[in-house]
Amino acid sequence: MRKKLSAETYNAIRAEVKIRSDGLKRMDLAYVSRWKSVDVPSVFFDIFSKYDVVYAVQRLLTEDELQCLTRAERAAYTLWLLGTDIEDQYKRTGAWSITKRIYDKTGIWVKSKKRPVAVPDLDLRDIFSPKNVLPVPDWLLGTEFYSKSRGYGIGAVPVDWSNID
Repeated sequence: MRKKLSAETYNAIRAEVKIRSDGLKRMDLAYVSRWKSVDVPSVFFDIFSKYDVVYAVQRLLTEDELQCLTRAERAAYTLWLLGTDIEDQYKRTGAWSITKRIYDKTGIWVKSKKRPVAVPDLDLRDIFSPKNVLPVPDWLLGTEFYSKSRGYGIGAVPVDWSNID
């Protein structure tokens, strides 16, 4: 069964969101009995849409954005692009201050780890969308390994199988 599931999801990406107790209370889902008529995929995409996932893959600054930075901020940004940890180059408060100023001006958080190789532009909202949800395979239905959802469920999401290798 594991091999069949692995083959089914070979080119897929798995995404999860963690809903903490305060979030469950806000959504009035703190009790299991309240989940029986919930459309789980819509809850996932409602929560996921609140994250700014475009920046999960860091973009590079444009020339105009670079010009809005001070010389010290440009130096810190350049160090970060080269793979240098900003906290290794500045005192703790200085590192926090300069990374916050760069973020406020550009929206890029240079305190995070960065690969020195530029990555292509990618909007993860296009990848993690309801149209890309994999349906439950027919061979899994009716087995002990599948428990049907009580809500809308992902099995009803249409998928064009002709595009899948």
